[in-house]
Amino acid sequence: MAIGLMILSACSSNDNAASTAASAPDSTELISTPSVSPEKTSIFDELASDMVYVETDSGGFYLCKYEVSQRLWVAVMGENPSQMQGDDLPVEQVDWNDCQAFIARLNVLTGKRYRLPTEAEWEYACKGGRRSKGYQYSGSNDIDAVAWYDGNSEEHSHPVGQKQPNELGLYDMSGNVWEWCQDMHESTGMCRGGSWIHNARNCDPTLPNETPRAFKINSLGLRLAL
Repeated sequence: MAIGLMILSACSSNDNAASTAASAPDSTELISTPSVSPEKTSIFDELASDMVYVETDSGGFYLCKYEVSQRLWVAVMGENPSQMQGDDLPVEQVDWNDCQAFIARLNVLTGKRYRLPTEAEWEYACKGGRRSKGYQYSGSNDIDAVAWYDGNSEEHSHPVGQKQPNELGLYDMSGNVWEWCQDMHESTGMCRGGSWIHNARNCDPTLPNETPRAFKINSLGLRLAL
């Protein structure tokens, strides 16, 4: 169901369940390597330093402590699709394909292999990984401490990283904007986390949300994994 169109129904997810990740479009072959300005280099260096290692039984992965900001999106894509604009606000109004195009270009610019997290990775990290304290939301039982949602957002998104982080040092895993996951089943994808426009129940770390691949809304963005 598309976010913003109806209230979600809660259901559980297995942290250790195998996750079927969709293959990203192989668009890197179509992108010529541009020169990178010192300003962009600084932004990309900051991104690299913001990647948090999440240890798992099978090894681990990196997840950015922040949702992708509009500053980072513009540095990569040269334009800002967001309805509510501000350098430090999370980018929104991006569908799954937009995210894949952004990541492909970012990887050309940085020489790295950024990607969207799988749904299983996202939920594991949202709950705090091996440091989890079993909170109801990501980082606390007090939603106001960790999330922007309909009860405190004043009907708009907020700059990333203003609330308390979770056990792994990740911000806004509950609330602010929904976050696309890599998993794609035919034309339907998954996003997680709740948003500034939805109620507290939607910020539950275990709550999945099926969303059409081409769906865009001002409460849906992304977070990078590596």
